[in-house]
This record gives sequence, structure tokens and C-alpha cells, in this order.
Amino acid sequence: MFEAHFSPDLLSESEPASNDLPLTLTQNNKSSQPSNQLFAKDVQHPIYNCKIWLWNAFGKRESTANATQLHEFVHLEYKTKTNETATIFVESSIKNTTTNMIINQILTRPLPDISPEKSDKWLDSLQNARN
Repeated sequence: MFEAHFSPDLLSESEPASNDLPLTLTQNNKSSQPSNQLFAKDVQHPIYNCKIWLWNAFGKRESTANATQLHEFVHLEYKTKTNETATIFVESSIKNTTTNMIINQILTRPLPDISPEKSDKWLDSLQNARN
């Protein structure tokens, strides 16, 4: 069982501009621990050359010994060729992995049935709605 929480109100004021690579999110954090910052943003995917939506949440996962452990969940969303929203995510115990490591891992996964054109259009429309 797991429990995760995301609140856009908790996003960092120092969130990078949407055209920055996500790897800049914890660049100043030199420890092995993630920054524990929430982020939700569109980024340019380095393989598919289109915008994707990237966000994280922190939550607890119950172990077999009924102990809970804090985890970070990084989600990647995109549009498929049938214009459905697809999501993949990577989960990690925050004491073992940094946010940048999780982002690197999720950006190297294949995105089944991705439509770069529909993903760009979808995220452009969301950006226009926010302005």
C-alpha cells in the first residue's frame, strides 16, 4: 500500500523556467538526498523531442513489517497517437536515490505509442490557458 500527496501550492518559488532541463531541479543539492521539492512542469523530452509533463510527489509505502518508508514518485505524462493521456512513473526510497537520478531514469524509458505532435499541442494549450 502507498500514500502520495501533491499540492501545487507547495511548488518551489525557485522552480526553473519550463524550457530548462529537469536536471536543474536539484543541481545545487550536492548530498545524496533529494531536494524534497515538489515540481510540476512541461519539459522537452531529450529522445522524442517534444514536450512532456513531469511532476513528483512524496508518499509513504508500507513494508511487510508494517513499517512505513518515505518514497518519491516522479511521473511523466504525454499524449498517445489516439490522443489519450499516458503516464509512467518511477518510485524510489528517498534515502537511496536523488531526484535527478529518478528523472534520468524516467527520461530514458520508452514511451509507448507517443505522439510528439499531440503532446506538444496538449501542453501548449495548457500553457496558453495558464496565461
